[in-house]
Amino acid sequence: MPEAPDAAGVAREPSPDPRVDNAAFAASRKGSLGGSDIAVLLGLSPFKSPLQLYLEKRGEIEDEDLSENEAVTLGNELELVILARYARRNRCEVVSLTGTRYRDKALPWRTASIDGYVAGTRRGIEAKTAGLISGRASEEWGEGPDEYPVAYGAQVRWYLSFGLFDDMALAALVAGFGYMEKIIERDLEIEEGMLYQAGAFWADVLAGRPPAPRTIEDAKLLWPVSKAETSVQASDEMIALDREMRILEAKEKEVADSIEAIEIQMKAFLGPNEVMLAGKQKLRSWKSQDDARIDVARFRAEQAALAAQYTVLSSKRVFRKHEPSKAKARK
Repeated sequence: MPEAPDAAGVAREPSPDPRVDNAAFAASRKGSLGGSDIAVLLGLSPFKSPLQLYLEKRGEIEDEDLSENEAVTLGNELELVILARYARRNRCEVVSLTGTRYRDKALPWRTASIDGYVAGTRRGIEAKTAGLISGRASEEWGEGPDEYPVAYGAQVRWYLSFGLFDDMALAALVAGFGYMEKIIERDLEIEEGMLYQAGAFWADVLAGRPPAPRTIEDAKLLWPVSKAETSVQASDEMIALDREMRILEAKEKEVADSIEAIEIQMKAFLGPNEVMLAGKQKLRSWKSQDDARIDVARFRAEQAALAAQYTVLSSKRVFRKHEPSKAKARK
């Protein structure tokens, strides 16, 4: 087998095979930032926020278990198939790097788990599957050389920053397109900016400085429980935002009322019929369906002990709007 690629300042180490034990592979990445992390910390991933990644790296929340994720499993299983496809199309020898991880000696938190490379060259290969389970891939894919998801591009550029390769092929099976190849060359300016942001993120992980929340789920992760009987005075900015939100909430109610009025008219038009057609195109349907539910009130009344045994208490924070008191409103 050809000698594995190497570079000054980069160490090779063994790594679990994600196709055999994805949980062990994920656990081995906890103390570092790898290729699949870079798009997340840059805010480019549609699947995870920088805050979620931060909390995972600090061990404050568990990493998402992807061992039963069909898309991830399929991607792992097809990796060798895609590498073999690249080799046949380009009439070259492709070597898998599964079981090998690269680590930056100067910055040990920097790692790279690369899928493979073309023997005798300085070209790496990243194998991807996209949309094969859902049947619909990202609209970022296209026929042009630069038309691929920016998150995948970030991952490839992270690997290129280790200096092992001059370029990398992004080889992918994409729903709606089939097999595709994109060649991504090194760009030192992009790599420098990426390394700066990754270094700042890792410093925040070590120092316990969480990134700002970007989603409602982020806010729940940061502040899952309220401190009883506490309050804070709103700033001018928050007062302005509250006014804006009340205007939007009023518009939302108007829209909801309009939708309900139209729905009533459509249901009256349908009457006992199930489907409304425009030619052969289905517009709306109003079908009967069975819905079996447990009568909780009766269950608790007649089987109190059993109900108590199977009752699970949970806590959540509820975000409510409060109306000004009448006295203040008159003023």
